[in-house]
Amino acid sequence: MAFDRQDAGEPVFITDINSPDDERRLGVTQDTLQKALDIVRRLYGVSDAQQVGEFSRKTVANTLFTRIDWQLNARNKLTIRNNYTDWNNPLSVTDNSNINIAEVYGDFKSKENSLLFSLRTAVSPSVTNEMKFQYQHAERAFAPNSQLPLSNIPRGIVRITSSFPTGTNPNATQSRSFQFGGQRFVPETNMENQLHLVNTTYITKGKYQLTFGTDNMITYLETLLSNEQNGRFFFDNLQDLEALKASRYAREVPLKGLPIVKQTVLDLSAFAQVEFELAKNLQTVFGVRYDLTAFMNSADYNPTLDQELGINSQVKPSDWNNIQPRVQMTWNVKGNNTDILKFGAGLFSAQPHYYAQVNNIQNSGVMLAAVDVTGNLVPTPDFVSYRNDPSTVPGVPEGAPSISTINSVSENFEVPSTFKANLNYNKYLTDRIRLGLNVLYTRTFDNYVYLERNLVDQPFFRLENEGDRGVFVPAATITGRGQTDWLNSRKSENLGRVLELNSNAIAYQYAIVFDIGTRLGKDGYLNASYTYNQSKDNS
Repeated sequence: MAFDRQDAGEPVFITDINSPDDERRLGVTQDTLQKALDIVRRLYGVSDAQQVGEFSRKTVANTLFTRIDWQLNARNKLTIRNNYTDWNNPLSVTDNSNINIAEVYGDFKSKENSLLFSLRTAVSPSVTNEMKFQYQHAERAFAPNSQLPLSNIPRGIVRITSSFPTGTNPNATQSRSFQFGGQRFVPETNMENQLHLVNTTYITKGKYQLTFGTDNMITYLETLLSNEQNGRFFFDNLQDLEALKASRYAREVPLKGLPIVKQTVLDLSAFAQVEFELAKNLQTVFGVRYDLTAFMNSADYNPTLDQELGINSQVKPSDWNNIQPRVQMTWNVKGNNTDILKFGAGLFSAQPHYYAQVNNIQNSGVMLAAVDVTGNLVPTPDFVSYRNDPSTVPGVPEGAPSISTINSVSENFEVPSTFKANLNYNKYLTDRIRLGLNVLYTRTFDNYVYLERNLVDQPFFRLENEGDRGVFVPAATITGRGQTDWLNSRKSENLGRVLELNSNAIAYQYAIVFDIGTRLGKDGYLNASYTYNQSKDNS
């Protein structure tokens, strides 16, 4: 048994201004910062607690490891292992505005436990079997600052401007975004229960070393991603902030309560390998592996998406043909250990990312509605009410249009697969000098790429002076300042962005490496190498 604890004191500096140099570095003067803080404290419910400067904090990590080895009999040995960890990391989650006051900063906590049973059995002098069964539980949470409700509140984003006169420009200014209230990333929670079964059998038969087995997991996940669901108010300046006059309000509004995504995922695999001496001084390994990931839960059906674009929101990522052959050869030329030639090649399939399906389920267009309004449709912000009762946060304002960003999966989805090949030659001139040549090639196909499916098929016009670059909004909708509205690029006005996960991207890479190594004295080494590499990717 072993227990380890780490307590680390690490301060956090939040817009810590102590000199004119700090003001120039941060792009805001102390006077402007204090004006902003005064307004949000008087009118938006920000507490009198410290919001900027230096903050002390302590991170705590605990690990408890236990292991029991039990020789059941002459043939069987059982190992039981448990590993528990927890991690508390306060004031660690911030947002992407230039200035985020302390109440914006969230905390991270996690608890994870892994219990493993491993049984190793000597079936016979030439056959050994090892079976492993693991249960893993994990809880991870990104939580709002203790000054805010657990469900969080909207964030306020203000454009603040400070004067920084120079000798050549006495009217010089700098602008920064100032944020108070909540933030986009919290709350976020993830609970995971996983059962993992692995069985591997090792057989020696003459000159052949055989290995075969299976590796399987079933995982249950509950995930809350609240990204952009708290809402955000935008203010053009401090005057508008004091007048409670936001220029824009945007939010992903939950339509069916808290959008917790529940899903079960099944991962199955089988593998086999044989190692033997194919010819004198030629060691060879042949192997093959099969992998399958099956998502058991689909997104809600979105009839509008199906009718307007012919896309079924209930399609799940699946790929059943991931057979992966592999080979490796090592030739010790003439068996004198002076010329070693190695070759390897194989196919490797990826595992679909669980969070991609979380996005597909949550962003089906049924669980959330997106609102983004300006002008008279912007609700009057009442942050004091939001702090006391988060249910009063505005949803879809009356008379405002709402659309949703949708994630979907192509019916022709395939998991990415990568072919790798490597040829390596080492020449030992003496027992101290070695020359080497290494050639590597990698090609990935069926790579992930999201395509915008609610984009008009052809651009409205092209720019000849920019290589005929297409513009996907009508020329008449572009302002005199060159500003465009992406809403004018849609096929269907009843849908927002429709991002479909496809598998038509390709990447490749090859490299040639020349190297030389020499041993200096008893313990010294000198190595030099030259690498030529080329990579291309169309994703």
